[in-house]
Amino acid sequence: MISDEMSDYDRDFDVRSYIKLSYGDPHVSSANFKKELRDFVLENVHEFYAERAPTLRSNSARILEFGGGPIIVYLISAVPYASSIVFSDYSSSCRKAVREWINDGPDAYDWHPYFDYVIKTFENDESAETPLNRAKEMKSKISSIIHCDVAMENPIGKGYEKSFDVISVSFCFESACKSVEDVEETLKKLATLLRPGGWIRINGVLGGSYYTVNDKRFFNVTQTKESVRNALAKAGFASIDVKAHVSDCPAHADYLGMYHASAQLSDRT
Repeated sequence: MISDEMSDYDRDFDVRSYIKLSYGDPHVSSANFKKELRDFVLENVHEFYAERAPTLRSNSARILEFGGGPIIVYLISAVPYASSIVFSDYSSSCRKAVREWINDGPDAYDWHPYFDYVIKTFENDESAETPLNRAKEMKSKISSIIHCDVAMENPIGKGYEKSFDVISVSFCFESACKSVEDVEETLKKLATLLRPGGWIRINGVLGGSYYTVNDKRFFNVTQTKESVRNALAKAGFASIDVKAHVSDCPAHADYLGMYHASAQLSDRT
């Protein structure tokens, strides 16, 4: 039986179970993640780098993955554009899982099926070598794995002001923020980390107030397309694009679907 009490990430979040329940075979739905929703997010991430960020040159962008959890799949399409990637998350166990993958550790999750799927499906590249090379390239470009916290004045620490060309946020705000107002404040903080004209892209859940992993219930901020758009505008972003995919509510959560948003920081010094 699932308790109504919300769980703590450092104490209760089972990284391995979360990955297996949400990121099994990419060709089919996982227990906690419908294929149509996963494809919606992966396709929009691919399109962002291919179309929405035309100012990014090959191998030139400094990218921040903010609150990435233990998941690296939303960076697969980013790698060809990146000169370096800073990966951040609140949870020490999530950061450990990413390090384990980079170092080819004995407990590392096998993400190869996702590299293969993204590259074949969205980049139309059937080469068997490309996914292997992309994974190797990502590992070499993740320059650091650091702690982040939306509650801090400097959410990834000091010294990163105006450092990044792209900030990528994947299923973070709904879990890390306490309210829509917190999302707005977090976006304002993240805006200070972008260079003038830099981009942010976000994927998250629409609606909902919780999700579960192994019968542990975790809090979700209820977001809408309008709340996401308004938060980006209040944080000083323009060229705002918010797309949504509505789907039946899954058994492990009460959200209504997924969204992908992208926006550009105004070109200011």
